[in-house]
Amino acid sequence: MSEERWTRQGVSWTHYWRTKYAGFAEKANKCANLSRRPGAPTLRDDSERQTLIAWLVWCDPNGCWTDEDCDYEDFDRLTSSGAWKAIGAMLEEE
Repeated sequence: MSEERWTRQGVSWTHYWRTKYAGFAEKANKCANLSRRPGAPTLRDDSERQTLIAWLVWCDPNGCWTDEDCDYEDFDRLTSSGAWKAIGAMLEEE
């Protein structure tokens, strides 16, 4: 659904996006705290794209998360929404 349609319905895309992924940051931080590996960035519901990518790299260093890795592999670069989806998938695995 386009961003314009969401705005016309009285719901901003940003509000929908943040509501959809609400709680992922808290769950990701809990998982990181339970881990024995140091260095996980702390996430918030409004974390920037680069912070989300840093968390993904911390959690799965062999994944293709950074812009450089995506460019090298000829993949589309990860968006904020895509990063939240990947984090959610990782949290479901645990």
